[in-house]
Amino acid sequence: MNSQHNFGLVPGERPEIVTSFFDFEDSEWVKADLWQCAQTGLMAIDLLLAVQKQHGVFLPSQETRGLGQLIADNEALLTELEATRSRSSGSAG
Repeated sequence: MNSQHNFGLVPGERPEIVTSFFDFEDSEWVKADLWQCAQTGLMAIDLLLAVQKQHGVFLPSQETRGLGQLIADNEALLTELEATRSRSSGSAG
C-alpha cells in the first residue's frame, strides 16, 4: 500500500502528522473491498449456474434460492459507496 494511507494530517493552528504502526482503517475502503469480494463470488456462482443450466452436470444446492437477496444486498452496498463518493467529490469541487 502506498504511504499516503499510513500518515494522517490534523490541520489547525498547530498541524500534526499522525502515524500508526498499522495502516489506518478506512471504512470506505473496507466497504469497497467487501463489495468487490462479494461481486467476484456472485459472478463465479452465476458462471457455475450457467454451466449447470446448459450442461446439467450437477445439481445446485438449495442455498441458491437466497442468491437474489445476496445480489440485492451487494447492489445496495455499491449504491451506498457511489453516493458517498459523489457527496465527497461534490464537496471537494
